[in-house]
Amino acid sequence: MWLTRLALRNPVLILMMSLATLALGFVSVRHLSVDLFPDITVPLIRVAVFYTGAGPVDIEKSITMPIERAVSASPGVDRVESVSKQGVSLVSVWFQFGTNLDNAQFDVSQRIAQIMNTLPPGIQQPFNIKFDITNIPVVYLAVGSDQLDERQLYDLALNTIEPQLERIPGVASATPGGGKVREIEVQLEREALRARGLGPLEVVKAVNSSNLLMPSGNLRVGDRDYNVFANTQFQQAKPLGDVVVRPPMEVNNRLVPPVRVSDVAHVRDSTADQNEIVRINGQRGVYLRVLKQPGANSIAVVDAVRAALPNLRGVPPTVKMAISFDQSSYIRAAVKALEHEAVQGGILAVLVILVFLVSLRATAIVAVAIPLSIVATFVLLFFSGQTLNVFTLGGLALGVGRLVDDSIVELENIHRHLALGQNRRQAVLSFALIMSFFVSRTVTPLLCLMVMPGADHEQHGFAKWFTEKLEKLDNAYAGALTWVLHHRGRTILAILAFFAVSLFLSKRIGSEFFPDSDESQFSVSYKTPIGTRVERTEQVAIKLEDAVNKALPGLYTTMITDSGLPVGRTAIFSQNTGPHAGNLQVNLLSKNNRNISDTGAAEKLRTIIQSALPGTQLYFFVGGIVKRILNFGSAAPIDVEILGYDLEQGALYARQVYEAMRQVTDKDGKPLMTDVQISREENYPELDVVVDREKAGRLGLSEQEIATSVLTSLTGSTQLQPTQFIDPVTGNEYYINVRMDDRYRSHLADLEDISIRTPAGNLVALASIAKVKRSSGPVLINRKYLQRIIDVTANVAPGKDLGSASAAVEKALRDLRPPEGFSAGLSGQAQAQKDAFSGLSLAALMAIALVYMVLASQFRSLLDPLVIMFSVPLGVSGVFIALWITGTTLSVNSFMGIIMMVGIVVSNGVLLVDFANVLRERDGLPIVDAVVRAGRTRLRPILMTTIATIVGLIPMALGIGEGSETNLPLARAVIGGLTVSTFFTLFLVPALYSIADRWRKPHPAEDEEELAHSPA
Repeated sequence: MWLTRLALRNPVLILMMSLATLALGFVSVRHLSVDLFPDITVPLIRVAVFYTGAGPVDIEKSITMPIERAVSASPGVDRVESVSKQGVSLVSVWFQFGTNLDNAQFDVSQRIAQIMNTLPPGIQQPFNIKFDITNIPVVYLAVGSDQLDERQLYDLALNTIEPQLERIPGVASATPGGGKVREIEVQLEREALRARGLGPLEVVKAVNSSNLLMPSGNLRVGDRDYNVFANTQFQQAKPLGDVVVRPPMEVNNRLVPPVRVSDVAHVRDSTADQNEIVRINGQRGVYLRVLKQPGANSIAVVDAVRAALPNLRGVPPTVKMAISFDQSSYIRAAVKALEHEAVQGGILAVLVILVFLVSLRATAIVAVAIPLSIVATFVLLFFSGQTLNVFTLGGLALGVGRLVDDSIVELENIHRHLALGQNRRQAVLSFALIMSFFVSRTVTPLLCLMVMPGADHEQHGFAKWFTEKLEKLDNAYAGALTWVLHHRGRTILAILAFFAVSLFLSKRIGSEFFPDSDESQFSVSYKTPIGTRVERTEQVAIKLEDAVNKALPGLYTTMITDSGLPVGRTAIFSQNTGPHAGNLQVNLLSKNNRNISDTGAAEKLRTIIQSALPGTQLYFFVGGIVKRILNFGSAAPIDVEILGYDLEQGALYARQVYEAMRQVTDKDGKPLMTDVQISREENYPELDVVVDREKAGRLGLSEQEIATSVLTSLTGSTQLQPTQFIDPVTGNEYYINVRMDDRYRSHLADLEDISIRTPAGNLVALASIAKVKRSSGPVLINRKYLQRIIDVTANVAPGKDLGSASAAVEKALRDLRPPEGFSAGLSGQAQAQKDAFSGLSLAALMAIALVYMVLASQFRSLLDPLVIMFSVPLGVSGVFIALWITGTTLSVNSFMGIIMMVGIVVSNGVLLVDFANVLRERDGLPIVDAVVRAGRTRLRPILMTTIATIVGLIPMALGIGEGSETNLPLARAVIGGLTVSTFFTLFLVPALYSIADRWRKPHPAEDEEELAHSPA
């Protein structure tokens, strides 16, 4: 009351405050960050260690497990996960929410430094980064040129473009993919080495000792002090051939000339073996994956990258850089669609007011109040550090209806009292008590005082005709309510029967974690037979590209294939498990520019390619950043985790789970899941070198010397003794790699023919001291909670819901008992859904309890709020009916709609009960007369608020715009619940109120002045 009186006495103050709010709102909107979701940063640090040539089992035992034990002791660690695959160890340290990631990253670095001396020699220096669980780039930057080859393009991307992009705020990494890595190769000739009695390690030693960075001191001559430097580093590749491997020596009284590198090897400025092949729109190329830092704003990062491209230094004018894929496009479209829905909803809600009040002036008051309240919200969002995202915009879209609700109740009552002959100031003061928002307490009453016509204003034409129709509606409702009050038992039983029947619908409504969103993209993971070379895997990629062109002509913008496992830092961002694996990324046209959904596009490609690639496994993933976030970084929404050490037993049980999941069907016999796969890939071809230790010992050879000779001959010297080469022109760093020529490491027999020099100076073949056996081993080893883990993952089949699929999987797991020492459980999005539903159910109960406590405090009664709360179950019935009719699943968003509906539906009951109490206490009316009069008087504002809220949510409920699927279930849930509850509340609450009267105790005497000014 005091706030309203202040507004009426100081209109200039309210005007200035409104202008200040608009000004601040304008500034806030311009500087508000825009993103898809609020900041949901998951505290995750990823540690990567590279050990080229080592197998997954060796990586696990010698690198992964020691690092796991070290980092698991860091403060605030929630769990540790890891992946050990060919040459790479990736350890993911998940911290508890609220942990400072900067401090956590420093602590992880310190703990790894403490165990460095226990890790194998020859590993690359471990590094760790703060990691985004989405593991999906926000930008793909394609780099191309007609004048540069793959090696030059990769070199430019790695040494020139990547460092500049990673300096941009919010960018976590910009790792290049594809292309060829420059390398100075010393290719050894096997026969030339044997002829001179040399082994590979001697050449490596000679190269390393002639290429190093070492100062030579200083020399003082007279008044001068000279720094002395020797040419210890090579400036170009050619002089490497002059390096002396063995000095001149006398043999049988004959001087043997020195042996140089050029005598036993070819020195070439070449490239390393290509482990990753990237194709962009059908052509080989190089691209950079730009990932954002945890918590960074996606749109801000993309805009910063776009702005930086024209200003990158060192990029030749012949090089073309283009953003081939922009993740922010979907985010912008989703936010824009929600903005349109909020505006359309507000306009429709205002039109409802215009129809009911038949007054342009009253409508104009609401039209001013709504945007002013929304602008004030923008100010709050900006100064609280929030973003403009699908949740805040969805809340604003729903908030429009609530703002209309408050303004309607006030305006309708003011309008009615003016018609009864009161002056404007009395009408404003009489009903200012019911206002809940600052705008409704200040601006709206003030505008009513200044704009609304007086009691002498007469209606004409349509306004008069529609007002008469509303009067007839009021009378009809009063008659129906009178009948209900005389047949209360029948009415209550009928409504309760309706509620009971509606509960059965809940079993026919599917459930999921979040509604599927059309993100205009999908990917296909393809796996050729294990052990396939990357060049052969590329041929599969080409066939997939042809299939995409055939299935989706003119429907995509970018198509990128990534075959093989990259080396170096890029490997930590790749989902490929080896040279036999690859990933196809298809970015479709925007949703409004194609007549097929992203799921439909993926299924169309699946139909065409299913039988065209025999021996190739295909796994589809529909979606992008939204799906990755909802899966918490998992590859699929359904993830069965099998924990245990014995890989063979685990693999057998995983196969049983795999078969059971593939056989799960619905009642119509259709599969509930697709793309079922086992994370552990078996039978990667191996060649085990079994050394005869007794023979090796007699020759003076150790296991280390033998293994080092084999590694150097096949992979090269960079693994154990990396030798750097600095380009004198660019200053870029490369490696000098000594290994056997390609023709001496391309057959199985070449392995046995590797020469090893003994301490006595003789050369022995590997076959004389070891046997080479064919074998197989795992492609990768996953670990979680310091245990080995095998995942069996699956996607939900199109048209099916996650709840039904996960329930079927849980039933299958109960029927399949895991082996001793193993445990199996459902994880991924399915587990997240279960946890979320449990938490939201508790939140709904707490919301109901809180509303009851607030009402009990206001009514000073335990009985009246209980009567009002009976409208909530009817709202739940309406939610189930709306979801069932529209084919919408019960999701987190639907649950949020139910919680929001609780507060909305009780407001109608409050209006009825509160006014009935006032009529009885102030005017002394009998119970039936008070209830009928209260219902007749409050019918119009109840209908107006309900219809305005429903109509305002219709654009959101239709879900027409791109990305609008997120809030669609929420809007439908509120519409259904509000519609049904409003209809039945108009009869159930009065009936229960009249029945409860027999237990109602009289209130203490009220203040006469307060009763005199009570709303009527």
